[in-house]
This record gives sequence, C-alpha cells and structure tokens, in this order.
Amino acid sequence: MKKKCFSLFRVIMLVFFTISIASCEKDVYPIVTVPNGYENYFYKALEFDRNGGSIHVVFEINVDWSIEVEDTWCRVTPTSGNAGAQRITINAGKNN
Repeated sequence: MKKKCFSLFRVIMLVFFTISIASCEKDVYPIVTVPNGYENYFYKALEFDRNGGSIHVVFEINVDWSIEVEDTWCRVTPTSGNAGAQRITINAGKNN
C-alpha cells in the first residue's frame, strides 16, 4: 500500500500564497522552475511506501520562500530559503 503526501499540495499552495503576499509589495511575481533532469513534483502527488522515506525536490525560484507543514508524519527541510536554486527534502514517517 502506498501513502500519498497529499499535504504537499497544501504546502505548495502555502508557499505560493506566502510568496504572493511578499511579492505584492514589490510587484514581483513568483516563478518556480524545475531544472532539466529533475522530477517535477509541483504537478503531481508524492508517493511513499508504507515504510515512509525521503524525496528530494529541486527547483529554482525568483523570490524568497517559506513552507509550513501541519501534519506530523510529513516533514520538510529546510523550511525557508532565498531566491535562487533550491533543494528541499520531504520526509514521510512510517505508516503504522
């Protein structure tokens, strides 16, 4: 059985919401791109097996960003960063 990190959608939406609020002050629109050769997780769900695991997400963004995760079984590190090339790790706990 696979467990999907549905909260990632909420995380991504929160990131874009935070970026949008910050960018409104500067009239800068956030642009997120995924470099060639890397999986684009921004348009699909992440899947973990029942033992959990980690997935690395690589992207580039033109503004500072932050992420908040409400679910305890799903952790993201780092939770914020500056504009530029980024790599975050999403850890899913074991599904008991």
